[in-house]
Amino acid sequence: CHHLVRLKIAQGELREFTALIPEAMSVTEIEGEGIGAWRFDPATHEVHIKTKTPRTGPFSCRLRTQIPLDTLPAQVEVAAVRIPDAERERWTMGLHTSDSVYISVDEFPQRMNVDDFTRDAAALLHCRSGVQLQHAYRFLKAEDVVKLQVHEVKPEIQAVERSSFSVADDRFAYNGQLQIRIAKAGLFSIFLDVPEGYDIDVLQGEDVSHWDEKKEEKEEGVQVHFRKKMLGTTTLHLMLSSTFDELPEDIIAPRVQVRNASKHTGALLVAAARMIRLAVRERIGISEMEAATLGIKQKGVLAFRILQPAWSLKLSPEAIEPRIVADFLHVAAVNDGLVNHTHMF
Repeated sequence: CHHLVRLKIAQGELREFTALIPEAMSVTEIEGEGIGAWRFDPATHEVHIKTKTPRTGPFSCRLRTQIPLDTLPAQVEVAAVRIPDAERERWTMGLHTSDSVYISVDEFPQRMNVDDFTRDAAALLHCRSGVQLQHAYRFLKAEDVVKLQVHEVKPEIQAVERSSFSVADDRFAYNGQLQIRIAKAGLFSIFLDVPEGYDIDVLQGEDVSHWDEKKEEKEEGVQVHFRKKMLGTTTLHLMLSSTFDELPEDIIAPRVQVRNASKHTGALLVAAARMIRLAVRERIGISEMEAATLGIKQKGVLAFRILQPAWSLKLSPEAIEPRIVADFLHVAAVNDGLVNHTHMF
């Protein structure tokens, strides 16, 4: 909360004064021309302010208070800062929110026009550029209070994947690029669900600060931390691998999922070594497409369009027996008492 207190000293000189802070608030800063020392008493919720020189006539100062919110949603009561020694008081208050929360006002005093408040509080709002006020009120008596509920704006996450999955003689390899769009509210980190049994070989991105791999129950994956609160689009490059001794009967294509993503689309390419043929056994949330539409001319490559976050693809591998075709030439040279044979394959 930011407060602009305007005092008018009609008689005598002002050397110090006391302001009464609402019970839930604590004072973090007081500034203004001529402000000297100040002290906030949490027990009485009084802040004692001294001036550097005696003041007469109009005098202004700015106070900053805060109300801690441990969890959201939360109920908050906002009241006016009062000056007990004042003969007459007049208070107005405006409400605005950051992009990460929204409010619902349950109880309030007399409403006032937001434009009127903005004009009257120009000196206070000047240092807070970009503020868009949503509500404004007049406090007519000391008991007036604004009761509101603060709710968290949930971030909206969407992902577009471009990835390839290859099956070799003794190794599975995943190479993917995830374009992640975060809207409505920013995030400092996201969680990627990584398939069990795969090692993370590479995880990088321009906005990535660091990442922590987790292998606990229901936490198989990696927490990716950003350099700052991310709002907008960022790209991650991820490489996974898994080794095996014998080719399994069924192969589950690795699915990397951005946790809490409302939308996950993209394309997946699947290829195998020359001696392995792959056939689709089961697919959910994914559809087959021509690899040529993605510019892939290599034979034997399977292409799929990802339609939803919880997709799955089961493949059936078949080891191809080598087919040998031989061209044979036999030349027999008959001489006196000797036949020389020459064979060419």
